[in-house]
Amino acid sequence: MSLTGIAIRRPVMTWVCFFALAALGLFTLTRLSISLTPQVNIPIVTIKTIYPGSGPDQVETLVTKPIEDAISTTNNLKEISSVSMEGVSFVMAEFYMETSSEVAATDVREKLAAIRSRLPDDVEEPEVLKLDINAQPILYVGVFGPDLREVYQLADQTIKPALQTVPGVGNIDLLGGLKREIRVEVFPQQLVHYKMDLTGLVNRLAAENINLPSGRFNLSDLEFSGRLNSEFLSPEEISQLIVPDMERATGRARQIHLESLALVKDTFAEARDKARINAQDAVALIIQKQPAANTVKVAQLVREEIKRLEGRIPPGYKIQVIVDTSPFIKEAVDDVKNNLILGVILTGLVLFLFLHSLNSTLIVSLTIPISLIGTIFFMYLAGFTLNVLSLSGLALCTGIIIDCSIVVLENIYRHFRDLKKPLLVAVEEGTAEVTPAVMASMLTNIVVFLPIVFTTGIVGQFFKEFGLVQVFATAVAMATAFTLLPMLASRLLTERQQSPWAEKWESTFSRFREEYKKILEKALHRPGIVLLLALSLLTGSFLLIPLIGTEFITEPDQGISSIAVRMPPGTNLRRTEETVNLLENRIKEIPESEQIFATIGRISGGAITAGSVGSEYASIILKWKDSRRRSASQILAEIKPFLAEIPGATFSVAEVSSVVGRGSAAPFMMYVTGQNWETLLPSGEKLLTALRETPGVSDADISYHPGKPELNFVVHRERLAQFDLSPRTVALNCRAALEGLVATKFRQKDQEYDLRVTIPEHYRSRLDILANLPIKNSLGDLYLLGQVASFQETKGPTVRERYNRRPSVTLTAHVNKPLGDVVSSFRKKAAGLDLPPEISLESGANIKLMSEAFRDMAVAILMAAILVYLVMAAQFESWKEPFVIMGALPLAGIGILTTLFLMGKTINIFSLLGTVILVGIGVNNSILIVDFSKNLIQKGSNPVSAITQAASTRLRPCLMTSLAAGAGALPLALATGKAATLRSPIGATVLGGVVSSTMLTLFVIPALYLLLVRRQKK
Repeated sequence: MSLTGIAIRRPVMTWVCFFALAALGLFTLTRLSISLTPQVNIPIVTIKTIYPGSGPDQVETLVTKPIEDAISTTNNLKEISSVSMEGVSFVMAEFYMETSSEVAATDVREKLAAIRSRLPDDVEEPEVLKLDINAQPILYVGVFGPDLREVYQLADQTIKPALQTVPGVGNIDLLGGLKREIRVEVFPQQLVHYKMDLTGLVNRLAAENINLPSGRFNLSDLEFSGRLNSEFLSPEEISQLIVPDMERATGRARQIHLESLALVKDTFAEARDKARINAQDAVALIIQKQPAANTVKVAQLVREEIKRLEGRIPPGYKIQVIVDTSPFIKEAVDDVKNNLILGVILTGLVLFLFLHSLNSTLIVSLTIPISLIGTIFFMYLAGFTLNVLSLSGLALCTGIIIDCSIVVLENIYRHFRDLKKPLLVAVEEGTAEVTPAVMASMLTNIVVFLPIVFTTGIVGQFFKEFGLVQVFATAVAMATAFTLLPMLASRLLTERQQSPWAEKWESTFSRFREEYKKILEKALHRPGIVLLLALSLLTGSFLLIPLIGTEFITEPDQGISSIAVRMPPGTNLRRTEETVNLLENRIKEIPESEQIFATIGRISGGAITAGSVGSEYASIILKWKDSRRRSASQILAEIKPFLAEIPGATFSVAEVSSVVGRGSAAPFMMYVTGQNWETLLPSGEKLLTALRETPGVSDADISYHPGKPELNFVVHRERLAQFDLSPRTVALNCRAALEGLVATKFRQKDQEYDLRVTIPEHYRSRLDILANLPIKNSLGDLYLLGQVASFQETKGPTVRERYNRRPSVTLTAHVNKPLGDVVSSFRKKAAGLDLPPEISLESGANIKLMSEAFRDMAVAILMAAILVYLVMAAQFESWKEPFVIMGALPLAGIGILTTLFLMGKTINIFSLLGTVILVGIGVNNSILIVDFSKNLIQKGSNPVSAITQAASTRLRPCLMTSLAAGAGALPLALATGKAATLRSPIGATVLGGVVSSTMLTLFVIPALYLLLVRRQKK
């Protein structure tokens, strides 16, 4: 007995199986995490190394290059990029996709351990991290109060630890405020008087402030642990510290109180960055979620914890959520859910229109929610999330789900009504007759996604959930079509008297079918003309490609924008803050403005960019109101003329994106590499000029900005040798004077604070004071800095970059045209420049992702077509007939390109994904026509008559399945809600492809098959 026969004869068992699947789906629905897009994991390892007080050149030479050389031999390494900034080295190593991030990070740590001794002694331990491209901030929280020092302590010691205990919270960055510090400000004249230097005082303070175990002591039956604790208890105790010094003349030790040498202050560290929220100084907490956490749930739990914390903070202090990205994600997901529901309703209307029977419509419609809910259960087992792509996959599945159900039910109805068979016989025989064709159609829907599922690149990771959702839904749909639907048909299908409107519909459709049959019969007498017309339409549609444009992703409007500020090199923090203040006052006047979050002294990068650090940099994050008529890009266009009027500043304006970790980084990014800086920098300037002249480009910039003032201490080696001094000793004393050296940690109530030794601030800008800075050699002889070094004012770069261990500069820009078009135009301009042969252009960020994604999608589409062909070849036991069936695929291309052009969409990875879908569903109608035609011809019918009869007989299921697929895609194509730019290209592609392939398949495929049959007979 067939599976269909078992389902018909055991209806209770059939119901139990599907009720159980639906119950599991409903149970797991609430357990699925919510996110905007699927997680994408690119194996990238970052190495961040702090080298205090050093410039970009020194960082590059002494830190970055040794690290690059060490990790360059790591297995499966794809590329290395690095940025050397003031006091910081940032090296990023990207590995091939098949590499485990854990293994890559471990290998990098081993390589670094081998060369740690070659790095400067005062370099901090390199920090090796696995980069999580999904780790975008989900919340920006501000803490306000009258005293910024207390605000910082409150945020650092109370709020941050409490929020880190919230389930799902990952890293929390703290910006702004005043961090407590114990500072020992030493008077240089007193050092000279007592024949001491700064580094000697640093070493003494470190030796005094210790807490060390001293072993064990046994007394009778007791064992005591020995400990020597001489840690400082208060700043007053530090000022009273006795600093012994040996007088060489008398050979006796002198006891010098620290307060006679220095002023001990309980103060705060020098502010190198600041945070402002709505033009008010504050401390900001930037909260990221853990990779697998539910964004919406984490944000909700954090808000609840903030409410609880509000009762614990002192009066006059306030905690406020400034930016929350979770509402956008929740609304985007809810919009797709609504599209899904609307698609189901439209599909039901299509069914009722053709079946004009509530019973028949109910039979097919019941399979939709059961299949969708059952699919959710398999999504949970696979570890998927509810995101725009997985839900869009479900929305598009509605057409596929009922595709096989429509074919089965329509054939059952034909056997029951037209052939007058008993109901049970009609159900079994009608189902069995179309089982091969339905199986072939459903298998093509499954195999088209296998290349994507098994792709290791970003396409595979990004679209794996979408593809497997389609596979799960198709498998469940086949199960319902061959079991649940026949069982329901055997109970609910009746031959009732049709209503007047139904009879009129049937009469109209019969006339339409007869007209189609006549036109098709005439077309089959001239099949060559039919094919020529189709080829002309296809050629014309390809001419639209340059007008459509290509890009990686059309970014959604999340209601958050950013303005990156770069002042002239050397600009101090105060001057940069004044510029930010101008911007804040202007932005306040914009009615759509809701929150303004500014950081001064740094620009945060995206997940795959390093950002910028320095007093000349600032960043402003703008949160726009949800209820607004203008888009974020329209508001930014209003701001740009004002920015152009601010002298000396360079601005980069962008919309913040949560997609694939771009953040606020520019979408256009290219690396210019060369053998040396002498040829690289002029070439970079030429290319920057070409980029600025490229249509569609705005805010073009280059990463190399010379002109940062530097004070070089030029040592005289002969005198150093004469005085038994080393450059290192001189350098450490210079650093102590200008930046300060952290001698030790001051501990109080389980908290640690830096104890920094330096000179008073007003002395640091006086060259005469620096020239008389004392330096002591190993014998205790004292010399002055002016005796061994001279001062030289120079200018240096603000940043040094390297790409694959070659000097590089980065070209960045924002675009107002499709990214692919801009890249193509720029490369043409660059090819016309007279550049040295060693200069090369390398794609970065979105450009590299786009090229890799397009390559992978092209391979996936090709492999999908091959797999569809093989499935049909096996089904029809023929190598030639599948070629005829696949003739429908180019016909879908006509509708795809035309619809994208008319709707203003671009060719991107989402529209290409829609193309993959059409490879599967685009051949379904062809299968029905060819399969039935073949059966009739084998029974002895004339080829033209057989093909005409087959096409006209299958006209109803062809139109029903196509309209159902179009109904599922229509809400996505016309989507206007949150993240509509992500999902609408998929819907538009499927909708356009279904329309064109259906209209042309009804004529082109019969013509192609007729030519094949005639050739075979010859």
